[in-house]
Amino acid sequence: MNLPEGFSERMRALLGEEYDAFEQALLSEKSSALRVNRLKRRAGSEAFLRERFSLSEVPWCADGFLYREEERPGKCALHEAGAYYIQEPSAMSAAELLFAGQACLGAGGKALRVLDLCAAPGGKSTQIASHMKGKGLLWSNEIIPSRAKILSQNVERMGIPNAIVSCEAPEALAARLPGFFDRVLVDAPCSGEGMFRKSEEALTGWSLENIQLCAARQKDILRAADQLLAPGGLLVYSTCTFAPEEDEQTAKWLMDTLGYELLDLRNVPVPGREGSFGDFFAEGFPKAVRIAERGLSETEDRFLSEGVSSENPELRKCFRLFPHRLTGEGHFAAVFLKPGDPAESRDLAYTYAEGRSFSYAYAESGETVGGKPRKGTADARKKEGKKAAGNRKNPEAEELVRFLKSEILAETPINFLNTEILAENPILEQEVRLLPFGSTWYSCPAGAPDLSGLRILRPGLELAEKKGTRFEPAHALALALGQQDVCHSVNISEADPRAAAFFRGEGFPFEGEKGWYLICVEGYSAGWGKCDGRQMKNHLPKGLRREVG
Repeated sequence: MNLPEGFSERMRALLGEEYDAFEQALLSEKSSALRVNRLKRRAGSEAFLRERFSLSEVPWCADGFLYREEERPGKCALHEAGAYYIQEPSAMSAAELLFAGQACLGAGGKALRVLDLCAAPGGKSTQIASHMKGKGLLWSNEIIPSRAKILSQNVERMGIPNAIVSCEAPEALAARLPGFFDRVLVDAPCSGEGMFRKSEEALTGWSLENIQLCAARQKDILRAADQLLAPGGLLVYSTCTFAPEEDEQTAKWLMDTLGYELLDLRNVPVPGREGSFGDFFAEGFPKAVRIAERGLSETEDRFLSEGVSSENPELRKCFRLFPHRLTGEGHFAAVFLKPGDPAESRDLAYTYAEGRSFSYAYAESGETVGGKPRKGTADARKKEGKKAAGNRKNPEAEELVRFLKSEILAETPINFLNTEILAENPILEQEVRLLPFGSTWYSCPAGAPDLSGLRILRPGLELAEKKGTRFEPAHALALALGQQDVCHSVNISEADPRAAAFFRGEGFPFEGEKGWYLICVEGYSAGWGKCDGRQMKNHLPKGLRREVG
């Protein structure tokens, strides 16, 4: 790897005598990690995965573990079943800090509305979902359609029951949902200096001009995030770059321009691990230095020195993750408190109204974002929204509930029609609403706003699709359930040839009661099968079929 000369000069000025160790770290092999999925309710998950792979702990994330690259856990059946998420260890820091900040505010039991504003490919969103444990509302947004599709797929694979996935510009969401969220995470698009070991594109595309462009774009995103966040709410800002313009300078801008308070989490213990966050992450730089004085343009020179020439000890509360100080890539994170009283949050403006109709602009494959939807999509859903004005009056909703109770769920504690959810509910321990998107039905999380006119890829947990006169359970529902939740299930060992066959889309001989079966691998739900008494037909979606091993 040949580091850009301008980057090396800036980092040498920033790090001083630490630079040689830093450069050596960048030239070494990258680390690999996975994060155990708390939402997959399987006894002994961590112990089982420790036996399956050679794992060592990520010190700042109780669910995070380093693995040996040759073990290739991303190619295993357990990965497809959502048992874990492959995630770079430093990238696990932002979501952990979000909930550490939450605990410091003394509001750990509150059902939150959390927004991951720049969420693709989904690592931080799925980590947030693990912390939320199916309660509250998680909104995951990504502006780029192709990346939003990957985000939606990962939300499904990890069995997240309370997530909405959208493909919108931050300012469009801000215009629709001012002050709606209790917590906002902005893992901002950046120059990617911290990813040089992983991304050739970041390495070859480095320039001072790109850093300036990124810093300006980050402020635009943060302005939208500020509008979306309720008074007294938490904002976590993170990047995967070392550039002070994108890190400490942006943090200072948040404090000076928008009045945010930078929280000090340096001595806060890491939940489930030994030590505090400050034991592993370096402090932010209190003084934004003028880096690499040679070769800077007049514009760049002014940009670097503007508003950051004096000492600001508050910036020590930021965190820098350096690859020569820990096992992971480069990262930056800071936790902020928005000024104001949380009671000022405008809850009533976005709650469901009894009997209200809903219509949705659904960003499907083949629809142009910003353009007109295909015939039969948005228009059809508008009609469905009018038809579904109040679930109690919708015969198809009642039919869906009967199907779930009689053929899918064990003991069926759910009564969707009057939104009465019992504590032992295996899917959602909160109020939900049935929501039709054409022939597909979802359970929309409690307190979700009116989604009409927004580009929504996933309005909640997909439950079932109406095919002719019958319902078929959704793959997403399978991944959100466990063996204890269903009428029928089959558990297959990972070493059993039927496991690999299932992920190829093949059925297998099986004698049993006719009906739908939750197919599990090592206790982790993987999809649906339907037994005719002698054969188990495979219902894994064709787009998800692949070789595992």
